[in-house]
Parts: sequence; C-alpha cells; structure tokens
Amino acid sequence: GVDRHAAMRGFLGGRLRGESAFVAETQYRYPIWSFVDAELFVGAGNVFDGRFERLAPARLFGSWGLSLRANDAASSHWSATVAFGTTRFDDAHFAVADVVRISLGYHQGF
Repeated sequence: GVDRHAAMRGFLGGRLRGESAFVAETQYRYPIWSFVDAELFVGAGNVFDGRFERLAPARLFGSWGLSLRANDAASSHWSATVAFGTTRFDDAHFAVADVVRISLGYHQGF
C-alpha cells in the first residue's frame, strides 16, 4: 500500500507512518496585538495498517500547543510555535507532553 504519515504539529513530519492516517485538529485564533494573532490548537491522530485497521480513540496520539503568527497578509505569514505530543492515549504511562517541538517558519500561500 501507499505509505501515509500523520501531520500533527507536536511531532516531526514523518514520525507516524502507515498505510492510512487519521488526524483531527481544532484551533482557536485571537488577536493579541495589531499585527500578531495567538493560536491555540489541540488535535489527535495516528496511522494504521490497511484501511484504518484497529482505529479506536484509545489508539490515538494527542498534539497541542500555542502559535504566534503575523496577521498582516492573507497569503503569507510568519509563525512561532511551541507544540507538544502525547504518548498514545491507551499507554499505561500516559504523558501529556512526551515530545516538545519548537518551530519558526514563514508560510506562503497563493
């Protein structure tokens, strides 16, 4: 099958790889200064064999964090993000911040 990866901000790209990927994320953005917005986000996801074999909420990983981003242009912006990744929800030693990812970036749309 085709290799997929779960794109969650708390994990490096390609860390979670499998034949099918499920990711859901919600975010709340609000202005904190004239040209800067803050964004809170939380999500869950994982990769699975075949067509979502053994997909269950307990088998997901969590991702959450905060991002600051410029709001002066619709098609491009800079951002600074601090994101956390959890262990799998059914892990006996569940950790709400197993992975920390800090990133700076410039995003350009079309």
